[in-house]
Parts: sequence; structure tokens; C-alpha cells
Amino acid sequence: GPALAGEVAEVAREAMRNAFRHAGATRVDVRLAYGPRELALEVADDGRGIDDAVLKAGGRDGHWGLVGMRERAARIGGRLSIDSSAGCGTTVGLVVTMARDTPPEARHV
Repeated sequence: GPALAGEVAEVAREAMRNAFRHAGATRVDVRLAYGPRELALEVADDGRGIDDAVLKAGGRDGHWGLVGMRERAARIGGRLSIDSSAGCGTTVGLVVTMARDTPPEARHV
């Protein structure tokens, strides 16, 4: 539904904003796979990566928007993963499993 799509789009936008604004990436690959049971988003960049200390602190002292991305993922029942190390780029993943007994038009929470 529109709410799910909106939250997923915001996570993608935040990850891309990080890649260009903070990580100095020159390449960002965005992949979205959508099936009846699962939605998977992956945003991978070749930037300088997020420092371990920032990741451990939840991103509060940086402008990485990690807290917001995690909150959005939780709101739609998704799992957010952030794979990053300084100098090696960052991959942000979001997987949302659809409830099997939920009709498509109701999948917006």
C-alpha cells in the first residue's frame, strides 16, 4: 500500500543522501525486489563508509539518518541491515515480510 511504499522510498532516499552527501560516493546501486511474500531493498555505494563508532552509537552524532531509517523499518515491520566499514562503502538493506493472510490492499502498515 501507499504507506509501505512511502516508508521504503524514504529509507532509499536517506541511504542515497548519505552516499552522496556524507560518504562522497561516485556510484550508488539501488535494487528493489518485490514479491507476494517479501519486499527487499538494497542500496550499495562505493563511498568512504560509516565509521564503526557512528554505527555503534546509532548514528546520533553524525548526519547519517540511521535512527530515522531504523524507526521507519520498525514501523513497517521490516528488518534493516547496515553493512559498512570505513573506506569500503556501505550497503543498506531493508527486508519486509508480508503477512500471508493480509489482503494486498490492507498491507499499508
